[in-house]
Amino acid sequence: MTSTRLDVRQDAIELSGALGARGKALVPTLIEFLADHEGRVATSWHAVGALGKIGPEARGAIPALLAVAADDEIPNNVRQRALIEMAAIDRAGKRIRAGLEEALRSRIDTLIIGAAIALEELGPRGRASLGPLEAALELGCGKIAASYLEKAIVAVKKI
Repeated sequence: MTSTRLDVRQDAIELSGALGARGKALVPTLIEFLADHEGRVATSWHAVGALGKIGPEARGAIPALLAVAADDEIPNNVRQRALIEMAAIDRAGKRIRAGLEEALRSRIDTLIIGAAIALEELGPRGRASLGPLEAALELGCGKIAASYLEKAIVAVKKI
């Protein structure tokens, strides 16, 4: 993963995610790639995805992923992916709730969709965020974002 060639580095990052929970030892390196300024978008995108594939064993990355999601200097597609992948890492949703709710308040459809997907994935474990989901829908957003919000609301209300 230390190659100077961006394509080689990205392939190595992708492969680390393919290890799943066995990739736990690579989490600190993947966290470093979240702040990669040379090829930041592509490298960060792949690092976020790899952390999600590692799952709960990547819980040490939650603060870094929350920072990515909140950083308006990072492209929204990377921020959205961070929101979505955090649900694969924090399956109870407790450590990521504030970050998801912040995204719901952002009025940026890409982030709203990311938070809604994460909360839909959490299902009833995301019930504490029902109010912010409903508020985001009431505030108004694009049709696509609204459909994701509606799906998340149904999912978190399930018993």
